[in-house]
Amino acid sequence: MVRDSIGHSSLFGQRESELKTAVWAAVGCELANTIHWEVNEYNVRQSD
Repeated sequence: MVRDSIGHSSLFGQRESELKTAVWAAVGCELANTIHWEVNEYNVRQSD
């Protein structure tokens, strides 16, 4: 994260950090759903 010598507005830094957290949470959730679905598909195929 880029900061000037004073340490720029911490509010912006806080917001940016919250945004990154939200994005990673969404990505992680999507990934977990995909993996869960793949595992279910695999289990269905195995049981046939």
